[in-house]
Amino acid sequence: MRVAILNYRFFPLIDGPSIQAKLLGEKLSDNGVEVFVVTRRFSAKHPEFENVNGINVQRLSCFGGYFWGHFPYGAKCFTTLMKYRKRIDIVNTNGSIGMAIIGIACARFLNKRIISTFNTCGLKIVGKVSSMKIPILGRLLRMMLKRMDAAVAISSKIYEDLRSVQFPEAKIYIIPCGLNTHSFSPVSKEKKRLLREQLKLPEKTLVVFTGRLVDSKGVDILLEALREILKSTTDIHLLIVGEGYPPLLSVEEELRKYVEDHNLSDYVTFTGSVRNVHEYLQASDIFAFPSRIEGLGVSLLEAMSCCMPVVATSAGGIPDAVQDGEDGLLIPVDDHKELAKKILLIKNDVNLAEKLGRNARQKVMREFSIEAVAQEYAGLYRGNVPPKEGCKLEKLGAVLPDGGKGCP
Repeated sequence: MRVAILNYRFFPLIDGPSIQAKLLGEKLSDNGVEVFVVTRRFSAKHPEFENVNGINVQRLSCFGGYFWGHFPYGAKCFTTLMKYRKRIDIVNTNGSIGMAIIGIACARFLNKRIISTFNTCGLKIVGKVSSMKIPILGRLLRMMLKRMDAAVAISSKIYEDLRSVQFPEAKIYIIPCGLNTHSFSPVSKEKKRLLREQLKLPEKTLVVFTGRLVDSKGVDILLEALREILKSTTDIHLLIVGEGYPPLLSVEEELRKYVEDHNLSDYVTFTGSVRNVHEYLQASDIFAFPSRIEGLGVSLLEAMSCCMPVVATSAGGIPDAVQDGEDGLLIPVDDHKELAKKILLIKNDVNLAEKLGRNARQKVMREFSIEAVAQEYAGLYRGNVPPKEGCKLEKLGAVLPDGGKGCP
């Protein structure tokens, strides 16, 4: 079985879809699936052809910015897949509706099966287009989507979005994001102390956010919550791990200015883009995820896998990962006071923090392991996975990497 994964961004660039494509490609080989990734070449430093941990990668040089570059990228995907058509059985796009349309156009012309993985809550654009003065475009988008052999929703929210655009329910599969639970794992108190020294972090209660610095992630709300928390205690420090990308959507400059204007520099650290995200999580105490829009949240799952108590909004597919009060705390979107309240609640209740972290780790091990997700995709490629099935390790007969134990 040979699968071409179309992924607009890929390693060494970091975001949810690129992380998923790399992890999935690595594990699919264990299930007898050969993976070929076709991605965009964003930097001359990245080789055009490369083998990344057993995954053959071709990067396509394209003109245009992050968004408009999808058009030349789509055209080059077609010529690339045409070149390798005899070595490809299935095309699997990963990302948004734009990536799905590129994949459908390429796969149908080449007479290949097409599967699209949707990891963003962007499908409502089809309905919005239909309700405007150009309904024909909305019908065209629906028609194209229905030409997919299968659609993968990473959360129940995206599943409902697919149903809302009249995509055939019998072709929808729910397979969540997968996680490397070995890299993102809890550490001992001594290791945590050493990590703080190594990363030069303060000896305070560390609240961490990881992800892209764009408006949809709600980091501005987290900074407002920090100001609220500082009214009660100064034993707090916020780590913001990530950068503003793509540039057109970045709010990094505005966030840095907010910190400076409100005299928060002693309580906030911006790390920029880092490769050792897991170490910043392992060194921290509480994870905050104030997203306004979220397909599921790879960053959230990574924190939960590290046995961290999390506070997150109920946006998008987040409730699929977090059961309020059991393995995390949920808050309304854009509510900085409630975010501050829940962070303080965890900070001041050790038993609650331990319970949430322990349950979070166990849920990730049980439902979001990359080993289980890869088995689901391999089954889907071979046509032997029922639609709408979730991804459970116990269902797949896999073994929990640490025997199902919780945090140390």
